[in-house]
Amino acid sequence: MESPQCVLFGTFMIWFASITINLGPTFLSGALAANIDEENHAPSCPLITGPLRHYVLNVLWIVTNVLVLLLTVYHLYKLYRDLSTSSIEAVRIASLVTTMLNVSHPQNQDPESRSHLQVNSYITRMEKEGVRRVKMFVVVTVCYVVFWGPLFMVTLLTPSGGDTGLGHEVTLHVAYIHAFINPALFLTLHQGLRKAITDIVCCQCCLNNSKMESLYHQTNILLQEVTSQDLVKIERANNKDDVDNAETYAVHKMDIIYQNCNRLDILINKEPPARRNNIKYKVDQLKYDLKHVQNSLAILQQRRCVREREKEEREALLSRNFTTNDDTSIFLDYELHHHDKLGESNRALDELLGAGGSILEGLKHQGSSLKSAHTRVISLAQTLDLATLRGPIEEGVNIHKSSTLITTFLSTFFSIITSPCNYFITITLQVP
Repeated sequence: MESPQCVLFGTFMIWFASITINLGPTFLSGALAANIDEENHAPSCPLITGPLRHYVLNVLWIVTNVLVLLLTVYHLYKLYRDLSTSSIEAVRIASLVTTMLNVSHPQNQDPESRSHLQVNSYITRMEKEGVRRVKMFVVVTVCYVVFWGPLFMVTLLTPSGGDTGLGHEVTLHVAYIHAFINPALFLTLHQGLRKAITDIVCCQCCLNNSKMESLYHQTNILLQEVTSQDLVKIERANNKDDVDNAETYAVHKMDIIYQNCNRLDILINKEPPARRNNIKYKVDQLKYDLKHVQNSLAILQQRRCVREREKEEREALLSRNFTTNDDTSIFLDYELHHHDKLGESNRALDELLGAGGSILEGLKHQGSSLKSAHTRVISLAQTLDLATLRGPIEEGVNIHKSSTLITTFLSTFFSIITSPCNYFITITLQVP
């Protein structure tokens, strides 16, 4: 709400500007008009059709009003643009702050989302109220142009001399009517003035209003005490008893604030519809501030619990007695037994491979023996000149040689095939 000093300063500036713009030309032109003749029979009016010097003063006055009117229109346009732009930026800032709070405290996501909706509704309401006021001032400005514009045109088109015409008199009276229309517009378009006039006309009782205002101020004072005093005591207290007492007082005051807000919600329904929205906005703002104070108290309590837990852990760590480790027994019987079985399997495989090698050596020795025997038989046949027996003997030797090679190949092949099977069978039988 605006402070009384700002309201008084604004009122003074408005009246000072009005007197400077309007009464200056009025006094000057009126004084000059009063001295037109020796006898004071001419009217002392600043907008009479008099000499040329009156016309110059009136033109300066009209130009000054037109400049002020243009400045007013520009200011209203700029105000409307600032209201729309600031509303969008405020919504973005509120969304960013709510997102950061949700990331920092995900457990309070629902209350923060509700707070975000309240902020958005508040910003929208403030934007609508500002736009409504801008429209009201636009209507007032248009009304000023409608009522005073014809008089300005007639004054500019009648520069000097002659009697006062009918057009001048009609436009002058129309301009004077504006003095009654302008307050009526403010009373009609401004919600606060309209409510005040309605209360005065309807003679409504103000007891409920005073009761609600006193309860609202008491609640606001309690909220300020909790924010500026109790939370600071809780944060700065070093003793546990002081912290507990401060938290108890703070919680008690917040309970009272919550009860007062519920009572204000009940009293809102008894207010007139014109004041209900404004009072509801104030009560909602109190609830919003109370919710933030409760969140701040919860954060302080959480920090205090963390500090106490860290202190207890540090004291427990410092008071702990460290000793040497106890005896440790590791049972390796199964691993040793398994290692022995693997060694025995490895030795059995080596023996199997050695037996195969000895068999191959025996077959090789038998082949060499048969070859030497074959050579001796051939030499003997040549000596005895047994040509008829030579052919069958050589065929028998070749058949015997072929059978020996086949036998050697099959023995080697079966030895290679049966060696892994025997190895796995041995492992399966030996390992429990």
